[in-house]
Amino acid sequence: MIDTLTRLRNLGNTVLVVEHDEETMLSADWLIELGPGAGEHGGEVVAQGAPADFLTADCQTARYLHGKESIEIPKERRQPRSAAPSRG
Repeated sequence: MIDTLTRLRNLGNTVLVVEHDEETMLSADWLIELGPGAGEHGGEVVAQGAPADFLTADCQTARYLHGKESIEIPKERRQPRSAAPSRG
């Protein structure tokens, strides 16, 4: 996916991706964190910059990328309520 996004950019396209995958984020030209919270508690630009600069910011995403914060993987996963509808 990263190669495809890079090719699109190199062809002169502006590519905007909402992503939480570390490898994809660190491959970006520019990162933006909106917050400080979600939904009605967010919406402001908390931090932005090239990845090297962004990692020096005092923001939640930079702390996750540095490993200073983490999300514990649940011991049990929720089961889906129903199967996704068929697209046939």
